[in-house]
Amino acid sequence: MCRPPEGAAPIPLLPTAASDRASIPPPVLGIVAALPAEARALHIRRPVFGEVLAPAPGVLLCVSGVGAEHAARAADRLLAAGAGALLSWGSAGALAPDLRPGDLLLPDRVRGAEEVFDVDPQWRRALWRALDRASDPLGGDPLGGTLMQSAQVLADAAAKRELGVRYGAQAVDMESATLAAAARGAGARFLVVRAVADPAAWTLPAAVAGAVDARGRVRAARVLRGVAFRPRQWAALPRLGRAFAAARATLARVTAIAGPRFGLDGIGGPGTGPEDAGGGSG
Repeated sequence: MCRPPEGAAPIPLLPTAASDRASIPPPVLGIVAALPAEARALHIRRPVFGEVLAPAPGVLLCVSGVGAEHAARAADRLLAAGAGALLSWGSAGALAPDLRPGDLLLPDRVRGAEEVFDVDPQWRRALWRALDRASDPLGGDPLGGTLMQSAQVLADAAAKRELGVRYGAQAVDMESATLAAAARGAGARFLVVRAVADPAAWTLPAAVAGAVDARGRVRAARVLRGVAFRPRQWAALPRLGRAFAAARATLARVTAIAGPRFGLDGIGGPGTGPEDAGGGSG
């Protein structure tokens, strides 16, 4: 469970009437990363699991662990600590067949089990512009579309293809819809920044899929036991490592270009409706 920094007090949210928005200061940003390795792409050397950190002025971070339950706890702690905007940060699995490791995803919406949530359009445009105007930009344009939240790791290539076709989704993670719901409930802005860590055509070795614990740590002993009698899975391990490294490199590049608040400055405080704060649609 994520805890506020020692001695920190919640930062009150200001009124958000349309006529007053120009004078409202930008909200505190709360970033949720499921894995410590993903948090390190924010240029944080030693992210601490289960605590709310303040890595930069106006920025809070919680390394949540994998899945909806952990994401919900992290969102609650960040909002209680004063966050007025939530950013879902990290890696994702590709569902679209043309996506490659390291491709950047800025989804327009996220789909959960029962609802679809739009991200904040102003915030997304602001970050897109910052990336596009960089003197040393990313190698390709970010992909929009739909990000799907899954309740479990999707290891099988056929299952990934089927999910992408059924829901028209480009990629999948295990936290973003939960974070979107929390942001909507709090009237906070919401955005997703993810990078592809495994293509749709790859089937993750069972030894790897079953070796990641709730905190996102890969248990080496479990991997070794899992591949001991499956020599073909050995060959997949370096490839997976390179793919995740490509995703982390993209995320680190986004951080370097956009800065620690990812375009949030200058677009006003939290909104009260779907057009402002990533409202949901069914």
